Amino acid sequence: MNGFCSMFSQILKLFTRTEFELLVRQTKAERHARGFSSWAQFVAMLFCQLGRAHSLSARARINTHSLEH
Repeated sequence: MNGFCSMFSQILKLFTRTEFELLVRQTKAERHARGFSSWAQFVAMLFCQLGRAHSLSARARINTHSLEH
C-alpha cells in the first residue's frame, strides 16, 4: 500500500464492518436485497452524502461528466 489514506477512508474506518454485518444479520436487513450488499449500499450512500449529491443518479452523472473532460 502507498501509505495514502483519504479522508473518506478515514471516516469509513469509524464504522467497523464486522459490527455492521452483525447488525445486518440481526435485523435481517438483506432478506430481500438484490444486487448491492448492505455494506456496499452504506458506502455508496455515505460517499454521496459527503459529496452533497441529492441522489445516487445525480452522483453518477457528476462522475461520468468529470470523466468526459
